[in-house]
Amino acid sequence: MCSLRDAGKQMECDIHKSEFKGKRVRLKSTSDRYSMLGFNDLGTVTDVTKLPDSIGEQLQLRINWDNGTSRPLVYGIDSFDIFMEAGI
Repeated sequence: MCSLRDAGKQMECDIHKSEFKGKRVRLKSTSDRYSMLGFNDLGTVTDVTKLPDSIGEQLQLRINWDNGTSRPLVYGIDSFDIFMEAGI
């Protein structure tokens, strides 16, 4: 859920949501050293949020992974492929 004060930013966030939500991702690498996820793990984007300004307004993609876990990825920090179609 994007909760931004400015209406223009809210619309921008809604565009990001529609661009990513429901898409499939394939993990290349994550900055989370405690994650149990590995190279080529697959998942589905369930939500997109904007991280606080202090982190540079980066997008966080919440992912339901095929292995049963649910962990987010940060766009621009973690490395992953996004598939434009729901199926791979």
